[in-house]
Amino acid sequence: MAKLTSPALRVDKPLVIWVLISVLFGLWMVYSATAFRLYESGLDSTILNLIRGDFGKQLIGVVLGGCLAVILSSLDPESTWSNQKYVISLVLISFLMLILVHLFGHVAGGAKRWLSLPGFSLQPSELFKPITAILTAFLITRENRPLGDHQAKDWILVSKLVGFFIVPLMLIIKQPDLGTAIAITAVILGVLFYAGLHRNVFTALSASAIGVFTYKIVSTPFRFQRVKDWLTAIQDPLNINDPLGSGHQIKQALIAVGNGGVLGVGPGAGRQKLGFLPESHTDYIFAVIGEELGLIGSLFVVACFLVIMSRCFKIISHANSPFLKSLALGLTLVLVVQALINISVVLSLVPSKGIPLPFISYGANSAISSLICIGMLLGISKRTQNRSLSQ
Repeated sequence: MAKLTSPALRVDKPLVIWVLISVLFGLWMVYSATAFRLYESGLDSTILNLIRGDFGKQLIGVVLGGCLAVILSSLDPESTWSNQKYVISLVLISFLMLILVHLFGHVAGGAKRWLSLPGFSLQPSELFKPITAILTAFLITRENRPLGDHQAKDWILVSKLVGFFIVPLMLIIKQPDLGTAIAITAVILGVLFYAGLHRNVFTALSASAIGVFTYKIVSTPFRFQRVKDWLTAIQDPLNINDPLGSGHQIKQALIAVGNGGVLGVGPGAGRQKLGFLPESHTDYIFAVIGEELGLIGSLFVVACFLVIMSRCFKIISHANSPFLKSLALGLTLVLVVQALINISVVLSLVPSKGIPLPFISYGANSAISSLICIGMLLGISKRTQNRSLSQ
């Protein structure tokens, strides 16, 4: 049975505070980005209508994620997440949920990513993100040796990782959700690089992953069109021939950021969220922040993430076992990779990927997944011995 950590063990209070600030800020921006939907439906923004709408769903996700974070932070991460029985159970459950999505999933926006439950839509690919960190750390540390000292053994480890991850990644790509598959792969590669995987093995694995994803993009018309739209947009963002596709999103996102200037047009006063910018409350909420709160608001979000990430990397550096170091890094990368991709998409640095901004974007499943990562990181920080995280 999983052991609980002593409540006397130190909690990383700065991490808790900055995550709470980010979550509350995210709720505010979700309200701002979705309130107009009530008026479109002929409703006013009463508390009851807000709770019934997107804001209420997001609030439920945040509360549920917060409760899970508290529970997970109380578990002993070493005895819990390195336990083969628990790990295999999590992997099998996640595999089953991804298969159920493929067979019976709810279709929205042309993608089959959700399981419809009473009052809630479950997105297994989001919950698979923290499980990725657990499984990767588990397989690496079961080697009981430093990675990189034996190339052949490193290849055996890679074959195990591929064996475990190939099916869920294929199911996620088939939803289709290539962005999440890329993010998960980046997390795995990041942990392997940190653990010291042999250079030749790491290079071959990375090249293979890039090759597979490139093929998936080039061989799928709508994905390849996104890349062409993006290339057109970065050359001339105000002259895109695709008025309704991903090129339209790129243009409207850049217009939103440009409209905001330094100080923004004011909270709630943004125009692009009023139907001009698709997915303004999810994948492109950073553009809404840029328009309404300007460069100052955008830098505030970046600053929040930088502080949170600095606390996470401090937890990694102070973790007192190879497993906890690998697990903490994987959980941190789950958040870092998503934030980098999301902000890069809004700024047209990379093609559209459909990745949410952790703690900020609308999406109960994303909020739960991100807060699960934080809860587990807090559990690791509590187990840190002889080193203070309060510096």
